[in-house]
Amino acid sequence: METPKVLPKDLMGRQTTAEQWEQYQLDLKNHEAWVNNRKEYLQRVLDYAMSNGIEDAHKRFMHELDQALSMDAPNEPGYYRANND
Repeated sequence: METPKVLPKDLMGRQTTAEQWEQYQLDLKNHEAWVNNRKEYLQRVLDYAMSNGIEDAHKRFMHELDQALSMDAPNEPGYYRANND
């Protein structure tokens, strides 16, 4: 969605700004990317479960998520090594 050529007013009758529309477009892209990422992950889980069984799928994807939780966490300030070192 592009920024409208004539910026509309909001529900309170105030003029919207180009910056608001730019932020909206960025937020919308981030939201769509988040939803698409979740859809792709769900499809991976379902495909794996269909071919390997639900218990094996549960173990594998819980392990993946636990690993991401610890290894992809932000480093504490002043910490000189990455979490995945």
